[in-house]
Amino acid sequence: MNMRKSVILKKLRNYMLVPLLAWTLVAGVDVSTGETADYMPKLEDSLSGFIKDGKILLDIRTRFEYASQDGLKSSNAFTIHTRLGYQAPEFKGFVGLIEMENNIPLDSDSYDAYPGSQGYPGKTIIADPRNTEINRAQLSYEGFDTLLTAGRQRIILDNYRFLGNVGWRQNEQTFDGATIINRSIKDLALYYGYLDRANRIFGVEADVEAQRYFEMDSHIINAVYSGCPFGKVGCLRLSAQDRQFAGQFL
Repeated sequence: MNMRKSVILKKLRNYMLVPLLAWTLVAGVDVSTGETADYMPKLEDSLSGFIKDGKILLDIRTRFEYASQDGLKSSNAFTIHTRLGYQAPEFKGFVGLIEMENNIPLDSDSYDAYPGSQGYPGKTIIADPRNTEINRAQLSYEGFDTLLTAGRQRIILDNYRFLGNVGWRQNEQTFDGATIINRSIKDLALYYGYLDRANRIFGVEADVEAQRYFEMDSHIINAVYSGCPFGKVGCLRLSAQDRQFAGQFL
């Protein structure tokens, strides 16, 4: 395994361990002994209810796209995108979620999926490459008019313009970090997020690191007031250490 893949897997493992350990603690399991706390049912009963009361997440989308651009050959992309995940039942305000994502091109040589020299240069880009990855792995807590989410998560602010999941492409963009939303004041939503990485739509097989992901050190502040008779009023503040992300991606 090369150094790049080793670093990616190590970071992914760390992001997975945080939600897993947190869920273990809130579920009443003693990490040192593996026994459930006195106030909890037996472990086998808890696991049975955990599976039965959870929610299977499934999204399948088949798409044909034609694209042409002056100076390049036209492209045709026939792709099948699948997202499969599981959302655990709520327990004392906590909810865990994990989701895989896969995109299969049925005719990958008929279009160029990557900017640059990878893929099929000379053809119009359709940014839906072959890809399999963990799309989301998160733990959330909701209470006191507040929602906190940690891990790999989907983020969509306002009308997608400045920060979103690029949902019209077959591979979704997600973010590694922690976010908090508070709605204690009527008609006012206050949002703060710390983002460590953006997992981009070009997938894990892209040769160029900046196409796979952007390493970030970003603070997001967003406020939206919906009590106006003429619509919503909002503001967004993004502080990004990675200026390439802030200048080219958003």
